[in-house]
Amino acid sequence: ESGNITGHDCHLLPQSSYIKGPAQETGCQHMLQASNLTAEFNQLMEKFDLKLRMTEEVSMISNAANQQNDSAQCQELHDAPVMTVFDEQLRSRVRKAYKADFELLGDNTVL
Repeated sequence: ESGNITGHDCHLLPQSSYIKGPAQETGCQHMLQASNLTAEFNQLMEKFDLKLRMTEEVSMISNAANQQNDSAQCQELHDAPVMTVFDEQLRSRVRKAYKADFELLGDNTVL
């Protein structure tokens, strides 16, 4: 809440900071959802008649490599519901700090 969001190489910046400027003007014309990134990216490239394409294989290879490097404990955390990993106070602080993200990109009711 009162922390430095530009710390840690800006990894804590809300995603909305990349989409909207300081005056809240929208700089992005095309927002792609991470959950459907491959399909939406390819549709965007087709729209502008660009030959660049993303494949599902790249995502699958990346995920497989990450899973091989995960320890059993990391896998257990990965598979656990958010409600069991983080307490209500922390989830509330995250919802407050990233409120603009949830409003712009969709409300994550799991959190």
